[in-house]
Amino acid sequence: MIKINLLPPEMRVTTQGRVAQLPWRRIAFGAGGFILLISVALPLNNGLQAHRLKRLQAEWKSLQAQNGKLKKVQEGLQALQRQAEALRTIKATPAKWAPRLALLSDSLMPQMWLTHLQYAQGKGLRVEGSALVGSAGDGSGQVAKFLQHLKEQPEFRQWFSDVQLESVQHRPIQNEDTVDFVLLLTPTG
Repeated sequence: MIKINLLPPEMRVTTQGRVAQLPWRRIAFGAGGFILLISVALPLNNGLQAHRLKRLQAEWKSLQAQNGKLKKVQEGLQALQRQAEALRTIKATPAKWAPRLALLSDSLMPQMWLTHLQYAQGKGLRVEGSALVGSAGDGSGQVAKFLQHLKEQPEFRQWFSDVQLESVQHRPIQNEDTVDFVLLLTPTG
């Protein structure tokens, strides 16, 4: 298609004139400056980000080491708390051994004595004693009477759940016949 401009030449506006009137130098310098800015700013920003990442990774490693130490300290504190709780429980429920031992003492028959008491957790109270054999020669009978008298005491079931005769042995002591016996008592609490 052919365009014909019928206007007098002084009134004619050419399209080349409008484009030629644009500030091409400023546009070129602006675009060049923008490209230069991007080419400098992006690598600089990437370098700063890489440096920041390395610093954060180093901090993370140190925090992980401290976290391990904190976990060990926390486990130690939990163990101490369990021990403190066990100690509070023990203090809150004191074993009343004086009345229990008084019960044993009060149940003894004449010419009978206790020689050794030993308590072991889970095993109970081990009571060792001796008795003189009377004129009837029946030391084992005295031990049986002692057990019977002990079980008849009203406080026995309060303090002990069971009593067992473990052994009875005869032996002489300075021309006297004696019987050594061992009892196992299970405390109630």
